[in-house]
Amino acid sequence: MASIIEFRIPVDQVALAHTVEGVSDLHIEIDRFVGRSTDSVLPFAWVDTNDIETFEQTLREDPTIKSFAKISEIGDDHLYRLHWAEDVKDVLNILLDEDAVLRSAAINTSSKAWEFQLMCTEHADLSKIYVNCEEKGLSLTIDAIYKLDSNEESQNELSEQQHTALSEANERGYYEIPRAISLSELADEFEVSHQALSVRLRRAHGHLVDREMRSTTNPQANENSES
Repeated sequence: MASIIEFRIPVDQVALAHTVEGVSDLHIEIDRFVGRSTDSVLPFAWVDTNDIETFEQTLREDPTIKSFAKISEIGDDHLYRLHWAEDVKDVLNILLDEDAVLRSAAINTSSKAWEFQLMCTEHADLSKIYVNCEEKGLSLTIDAIYKLDSNEESQNELSEQQHTALSEANERGYYEIPRAISLSELADEFEVSHQALSVRLRRAHGHLVDREMRSTTNPQANENSES
């Protein structure tokens, strides 16, 4: 049965530490739909920042990047193609080894760590990835591990961070009309950027929507879970 692992690795052990340090209010998320190309690993990333010029200037000076090119722009989101340095490729290949599938990878200025979510076809592969990370000298902090089962709610289980964010947002009136607290104010209380909290809430909302859609399209499975 497939399993999901959510974990963090310090930014200086993966990539873009110089960029994250030099740009305030920055969020970067790897495009998970493109894992490998013929000449790169995880080459595409979405960037959200209020100062794109500073971001690009800092990125040029970042030793973990050989080159980059802006591909597209949609609203405040900018899509870049990144050509990683060889040591970064080595780290990313470790995470994508052992039949692992990347579900998400993101970094922001407040967390100072890359946040990953991987799916492995076999639970034993999770241990292999952890051992490989230790051998590489990577400090891996595990946030959640759960099984992916299409017939169980565990497929859309919220991480601890997502559950806390949803609970606090609801209690503080973020979902009320009009809102009793803004996203920026809520982010200040969590001591994260508003982009980081926005992404965390969007992922949590996605889990809840998937769970609801699955229960309404498969009522028999829903009845069995309640019996």
